[in-house]
Parts: sequence; C-alpha cells; structure tokens
Amino acid sequence: MQVFSAVPAVALLTRLYVANLRRELGCPIRDLDYRLLWARNGRGRNERTSTTSPPRIFSRIWKGKWPNNGGYWGLRDSAEKFNLVVRVEANCPGSRAWLMEPLKRAAQSQPHRIDTIGEDIEHLAARLGLRRIQPGIRRLLAETDPSLSYLRAVNEYLINLRSPSAVCLLTLWFIEATCIRPRTPLVPMLHDATVRGWRALVTLPGLFNEGEERQVAFAQVTALLKNVMYNPAQIWPGQFARSARSQYPMSGFWAPTPQELATESSLAEFHANLSNPDFIEAWEADLGRQQWIDLQLQAVRLSIMASALRCACPSDAESDRVNDSTATEARVAYLDPRRRAGP
Repeated sequence: MQVFSAVPAVALLTRLYVANLRRELGCPIRDLDYRLLWARNGRGRNERTSTTSPPRIFSRIWKGKWPNNGGYWGLRDSAEKFNLVVRVEANCPGSRAWLMEPLKRAAQSQPHRIDTIGEDIEHLAARLGLRRIQPGIRRLLAETDPSLSYLRAVNEYLINLRSPSAVCLLTLWFIEATCIRPRTPLVPMLHDATVRGWRALVTLPGLFNEGEERQVAFAQVTALLKNVMYNPAQIWPGQFARSARSQYPMSGFWAPTPQELATESSLAEFHANLSNPDFIEAWEADLGRQQWIDLQLQAVRLSIMASALRCACPSDAESDRVNDSTATEARVAYLDPRRRAGP
C-alpha cells in the first residue's frame, strides 16, 4: 500500500492541512499525534497513557498521505475505527477547510468533473457570504462593462481574505472557465487571481517557515496549477453541457443587500416571461411600466458593481482574518454601515 503521495499537488493540500494545525496548536508535528489522533473531547484531552504512544500519522500526512475517511484505529486494545478529519475538526473547528477536498481530483491529475465543480463553487461562495450573478444580469454587465472591472473587484476581495475557502473558490472558478470557455478574457484574469491568491495563502505568517518549507510549497502550487490547466474535462453531453456553457463561467459573484436580492428576483421573473407573447404585449401597452423596468435594470447593474467594489475594499481587520467564519462576520460588519465604526 502506498503511504506517501508521489504527486506534489496532493502533498500541497496535505501539507497545508498539517501546517495550519501546527500553527493553531503551537506545537511540533509529532505532538499533533498525541493531541489530536486519539483526542475525543476538546483540545488537549486524549487517550495517551504511559505505556502507549500513537503512530506517526501527521508526519505521513505532512509528506503527502491523504487522511482516509474512517480508516484509523483507536487504542491498541480497541476495535473502534474513526474518521481522523472529523475528529480533528471537532477539536480544531475550521481545520477541514485547509484540506481543500474539492481540489483533490485536480491534484491527482484526474479529469475535471464540471458538474461537481459547480456544486462546490456554490457551496464555497455561500460560506463566504457571496452568491452568483444570474445570467440575464451578467449579460447586461458584459455589455456595459467590457473590461470586467466588477469581476476584478471580487477577485481582489477573495485574495485579501487569505483563507483556504477563498483560494479554493478562485481555483475552482479558474478550472470551470478553463474547461468551458478557455478563450475568453476571463481565463487569464482568473489565472492571475489564482496565482496571487495561493501566494497570499502560502506566505501567511506562521504557516510555513521562510526557508525550504515555503519554497517546496511554491513548487507544489505550480504543479497544481499545471494540472488545472492541462487536465481534460468531463462534460456530460446533452442539456447539462449546453446550460453549463451558457451560464457558468462568466457569472461572477456579489454580496447583495436584501433590497438588491428582491430587485434581482423581480428581474429574473421578467426575463423568464420574455418568451410569452401575451406578457410582451401587456408590457408594450404600458409604457410607464416599461420605463420602470429600464430604471430597475440600470439600478441593478449599478448595485452589483457597488457590491463588488465593497468586496474589493475590505477593512484592515478583515484582511488579517484567516478563519472562514470570522472572515464572513467581518465582511458582514463592513458591508453594514450601522455595524462599522467611524463616521
């Protein structure tokens, strides 16, 4: 059985996982085995005895062994198996995000699964308090903002978070655009944002030392991005492929207010009824309502760009956040003027 991964990109994900635990607990890698491998209830509480010592599991994970789900044993006289990642998450909340499980297929040079990538993107965006712009609104923005400045603003926001979920989201978005529309201007933009996001994460203070560890991490990031760009894609034929090509890769993210969400919903309903002749005839007969729709379209376009700019300018306190939950709290506090200090 292979213990250590020969793939540098896989080792990058496992090293990030162990490096974060080492930083959070402030102990060497070997001590993680004592503090987490058999821990059941809270940090530092474990099953260590004077005659029993745990195996060197975290050292193997550091070198590239992917932690198996439910494949670890308890004490030597115990027949109980447990999931190491779940047990560590219970004792160190937020640690599982550092494993970046959605990137495992890309790290292993396996074909990209566009369907699962889309689901992972939606999940990560929701964790960060973002949601995707609907296709109809996206086309309006593409016409009025060909330089894609609103997308650049959201990219800057994700880079400044310096969190694993933000970097994972950027990488998956880059994979999606590369697989579905590789010749669009979005691809080089996302490549640059992904590289900068990984550099910001790897250079996070206390994560890797500034010598050999950081150099190895940069080499592994390069290997991962090569896999991202050159792995083939599995796109299911038929309806999904057509809908994916028309909706997914050019749709950016925004952090809408409740009023913006309500306006977007009404516009989505309007676009859904454009193929109904009776609906169109009724709107043409009512010029005042038609003018109102035009104003609403303009308002949504401006509000989306304003939301993107708010994302691009996080507060100093927020840019230093690492934990996804606290980063989301800081973002909400920044976007809500009533919770923000100062005039």
